Amino acid sequence: MNNELPALIEAFGNLPAVESATPEYRLYYNDDGSPLSMSSGDFPESGKYIQISKEIYDRPNYAAMRVVDGKLTFIENVLYHQRSLQKGGDRFRTVKGHANILVDETYQGETETYDFKNH
Repeated sequence: MNNELPALIEAFGNLPAVESATPEYRLYYNDDGSPLSMSSGDFPESGKYIQISKEIYDRPNYAAMRVVDGKLTFIENVLYHQRSLQKGGDRFRTVKGHANILVDETYQGETETYDFKNH
C-alpha cells in the first residue's frame, strides 16, 4: 500500500481543474406576460421563460414585471405592498405582550388584538 501512495497522490495532482458554471436565472411567465416564478440553474424547458439578471432574480417585483414580446418590462406606478402585523383590529387575539402566541376565547389572561396592515 505504501508503494502505491506516491502514485495515487501524483494521479490526484494531475486531475483537471473543475470549472464552476455560472447559473442561468430564469423568469417563467404565463400567456398574458405576468410572472409565475423564477429559478436558477440548468432546468429542463417547461413553460415560457426568459433569461434575467442576478439583480432582478435577487430583488423581484412581481407586481410591476411583465414579459412583452419576449422582453422583460416594468409597469410604472405599481405600488409594492408589504404587510406587517399591527396592534388593533380584531383578526388575531394574542397573549398581551406576545404577538406570536395566539389564543381563543377560552383564554382567561390579558390579551391584545392584531391585524395586518398594508404599507
